[in-house]
Amino acid sequence: MSGVSVLPVDESREDAQFTQEIRQVFESHRERYGSPCIHAGLHEQGQSISRKRVARLMCEAGRCAKGKQRRAVKNSRDSWLR
Repeated sequence: MSGVSVLPVDESREDAQFTQEIRQVFESHRERYGSPCIHAGLHEQGQSISRKRVARLMCEAGRCAKGKQRRAVKNSRDSWLR
C-alpha cells in the first residue's frame, strides 16, 4: 500500500467537526444556504472539504436549504389573458 491511510475513526471525528461547522453556518444564514454556499464559506475560513462531502453531511444531518418563497399573483387585471 502506498500513501497515507486514513482510519475510519479519524474520518468520523472529522465528519462530526465539519457537521458542527456546517450547522453554524447554515443557521447563521437563516437556513437559506445550500451546499455550494456553505462550501465556499468553509473554504474562505481555510477549511479543506469538498462540496460533495458538505452535501452528504448536510443530508445526513437533515439540513436542506429553504427555497425562495414565491408569491401567487392576486387580483391581476389581465388574469383572464393567461
